[in-house]
Amino acid sequence: MNSKYKFLIAGGSNTAITFALYALMVYKGINYNFSLAVTYFLGIVLGFLFNRSWTFSDSDTKQKEGPAKPASSQFIHYLLVYLLIFVVNFLILNLLVKIFKFNPILSQAFAVTMSTVCSYLLQKKWVFR
Repeated sequence: MNSKYKFLIAGGSNTAITFALYALMVYKGINYNFSLAVTYFLGIVLGFLFNRSWTFSDSDTKQKEGPAKPASSQFIHYLLVYLLIFVVNFLILNLLVKIFKFNPILSQAFAVTMSTVCSYLLQKKWVFR
């Protein structure tokens, strides 16, 4: 199966889990920024495990680009990617909630959608190559 489709399945599952937790936390009255930080941490761990073990593990990628980096190197790159994605997400979320007064749950749904393509490209080309 193509890594794009695997990424959509793994990322979709990860996003569904973490978004549901985010929505529940916000619904229960927990600050949306704190909820974002908690769910991003969980998403980083789950996403790395999904993507390293399944999405970007196929032999086609390894044959084209040589042997994979060690897991520790991949995880450091993965963290750097997600720190960047977190900052972008945080900025979009706060812009929509504080400036435009949108609902934090709907705002987060939009912010996650915006970061998906960037995340895929950075993981495929830099983290798991």
